[in-house]
Amino acid sequence: MLSSIVVPALVAYGESDPVVPLALSEELAAGIPSAQLAAVEGAGHVANADNPAAFDALLLDFLERLGFVR
Repeated sequence: MLSSIVVPALVAYGESDPVVPLALSEELAAGIPSAQLAAVEGAGHVANADNPAAFDALLLDFLERLGFVR
């Protein structure tokens, strides 16, 4: 079903996530045709809470490249 996603997607993962291995995030991103895989430095499983500044920067960069944020 992942291949049916036709919108840009950001797969963000915590680089120190003890729950979801990097390989699973890579598999998820590989299955979505227009997905970008990005690590949230200094973050674990709840990346947006573990390192909000890094997560927000990744998300804003992604949205800027899509033209949603300036």
